[in-house]
Amino acid sequence: MTDEQVFKTPNGISIHTPGGLPKIEQWQEKGNLIERYEYANGWILIIEWHGKQAHIDTNVSSTNYPDGSMGPIPGLPKNPDFVDRHKP
Repeated sequence: MTDEQVFKTPNGISIHTPGGLPKIEQWQEKGNLIERYEYANGWILIIEWHGKQAHIDTNVSSTNYPDGSMGPIPGLPKNPDFVDRHKP
């Protein structure tokens, strides 16, 4: 049995979740919903919702999986452009 699964956000994005389910924070910022997901393996995923459009940022490089979910590339290669956004 593996601890990887697909987690669907409340807004419908499917996320490939290595290391189990995340710690989730949500807040409003400038009229947009911000969701911050932090996984036990160190992966951080931030989704900023602009209506039904989502801007996704992660601290590691990500990919789309064959099942339609998105998630980190195996080995968790760093994303040098990532800026962590914590709940204010």
